[in-house]
Amino acid sequence: MKFNELTPQEQSLFLEIAKNKIEDEIFMADGKNYFSLVTKGLVREIPNANFLAASVILTKEGKKLRNQVLKRN
Repeated sequence: MKFNELTPQEQSLFLEIAKNKIEDEIFMADGKNYFSLVTKGLVREIPNANFLAASVILTKEGKKLRNQVLKRN
């Protein structure tokens, strides 16, 4: 998957995840919908007890794309 294959909304959301500094690849956010990135195999979403937040874990494919995106920016 290439970054330019994502919709502008998906690109924005993925950049937000990619630029997060948390070392264990988990990103926390309120009220975000990661479903399209989940269906493209870039992240796994783990719901929390708090329905306004989710843990998002990059898949192997997501990590590869993240590395490409961070090298460009």
